[in-house]
Order: sequence, then structure tokens, then C-alpha cells
Amino acid sequence: MRRRRDGFFAALAGAHASFTLEDDSLDELAAMAERFQSGVHIHVAEDPCDEDDCKRRHGMGLIQRLMDHGLLRPGTVMAHGTHLSAEAIESVNSAGLTLAHNPRSNMNNAVGYAPLDRLKCAVMLGTDGIGADMFAESGHAWFKSRDAGAGINPNDVVRMLAGSARRAGAALGMTLGRLSVGGAADIVITDYVPFTALDSGNFAGHFLFALGSQHVRHVLVDGQWALRERLASACDEISLRRRGVAASQRLWQTMQSITP
Repeated sequence: MRRRRDGFFAALAGAHASFTLEDDSLDELAAMAERFQSGVHIHVAEDPCDEDDCKRRHGMGLIQRLMDHGLLRPGTVMAHGTHLSAEAIESVNSAGLTLAHNPRSNMNNAVGYAPLDRLKCAVMLGTDGIGADMFAESGHAWFKSRDAGAGINPNDVVRMLAGSARRAGAALGMTLGRLSVGGAADIVITDYVPFTALDSGNFAGHFLFALGSQHVRHVLVDGQWALRERLASACDEISLRRRGVAASQRLWQTMQSITP
């Protein structure tokens, strides 16, 4: 993927979490990231068991273990960070890495809330695979921050979303998230009609409280239609959805037949 250099594909050396990885696996991750200059993606402190397991089996804290294996480095993306100690947060803040904040996944798994008010490292908004709707993720990020008393404002959530574009752009070697010369011509066109004035000063409020994926009408990727009149342009979306429903029904039937 690194050799393609076409701005469409990039990869990180990916892993699950410390409590599922032996020392040689962590060493291999670091070696792979170094070899391909790709960075590492790893789940960190999503649940207290991650830290507890590290202390029990390795006699050290979670972040110290990752540091010892060379994984706390610029280019690394840490997911979650909901149970980082104060000492761990200091190390994370000084490492030059990026933390992916996944509020909907954290709420769904009931694992807590990332300490956003104490994180000085780059923070981007992610989903942990629970869904691809970044409008919904942004809204949940805001409402959860209020519920947790995190002390952030709506513009901070929009900055986290922009951080996702910057991190992706760094991996892909191109400019994303802004309309500028040399940037990717990625454009989302909505049919949102505001009921109050919309300007740069109140955009974040409109984005979090009113805009949603239901307003997206067209999407251009690199200047080419990816979504037009709410239908994917690269495939027969309606036919694929029908096939997907049929496949899911067969899967459930198979699962029910083998369930004791």
C-alpha cells in the first residue's frame, strides 16, 4: 500500500490490546511500523482489565509496557484511553501520538469516558467500528462530554473531527478536510436548510444540534461522484442491499440451527 502513493490507501501496524498480546507480538508490531514507516494502531485502557492484566503478568503499568516496546511514538494511534492514570496521561501527552476518542462505542460497552480535559496530545474522533456516521458520533461526543462534565465546547468536538481528517491526510500523504490548492477534492453537499442564521461563529452549534447524515445528498471524492442523489455511484446499491438482507437471513438461520 505504501508503494501505491495514490492518496486512497494507507495502513498502520494494527493490534487489539495489550492484554491479548505477548511481548514478541509487541516487538513485531514495532518492527513492522519501523519497516514501513506506518505507525501503530492499538487499543489502550478501554477497560480497567487492560491495566490490571499488565501489572499482574508483566509487573508494570500499561503505558510503561508500550513504551518499553517502542510503541509510544509519533504516528501511533491509541484507541479509547478511557482508563489512563494521571502518570500515563503525562507520558501519552509527551509522546506526540494521536488518541482516537470513540464515545458511542465506550457508551455501548459501558467502559467509561476518556479524560479529554487532561489530554494535550492530538485527539481525533473515531467510531471503533460501531458505525460510519460521523455526524452521529460528533453529536454523541458533545452530549457525553456534557454528561461527564469534561469542560469542552462545541468547537472542540469539531476540532476532533477535523483531527481525523488531518491524521488520515498524514497517513495518505495528502491534504484532507479543507478546500485548498493541492487538497483532495472531497466535498459533502447537504440539503440542510437552517432555521436561524448560519455563519462561522455558530457553525459548530448547527453541526451538533441540527445537521445529520440524513441531510447528505451528494459526496465527491477526489472530484468524482461517490454518492449522488443519496445513492452510491460505484455500485448498484439497491441490489446490494437486497443481497445483504438475504445473506443476513441465511446467516441467522445457520446460527439458530447450531445453537444448542
